[in-house]
Amino acid sequence: EDNIGNSSDNTLEIIRLLISQGGANPHLPVTIRIHGKPRTQGDKTVLLSYLKGKMTQEDIPLSAAARAANAQAVKCMLHSYSYASGECNTLRRNDPLLRPQPESYFRLLEERDDDAVYSSVDAALVASLYLLWQEK
Repeated sequence: EDNIGNSSDNTLEIIRLLISQGGANPHLPVTIRIHGKPRTQGDKTVLLSYLKGKMTQEDIPLSAAARAANAQAVKCMLHSYSYASGECNTLRRNDPLLRPQPESYFRLLEERDDDAVYSSVDAALVASLYLLWQEK
């Protein structure tokens, strides 16, 4: 049972690292390529999910975690991205090359990011509600 806990902890840590250090955005759609894709370790899981209709050709990571009913992964993605996004906004506003830009420039970029987040959260909520409805 310790291996299961460690595996879950490792997965959450990987999610945190991909978002905070790698710049991954769990709110943006990711294209899932099946044909002609180089083989990777997770291919079998992705392919099985795709074939079972649990994953579309384009998917949002947050929605995928919601459909998997993995509350820890959803929470990790939301918190990690919120923190990383705030840090990015601060760095952008303090960048000497961007500092001369008007406030409207920064607001536009931040609003665009916020729109993607709201859309992603809405999609994850709908996916979760649909799963609850199917269980009844």
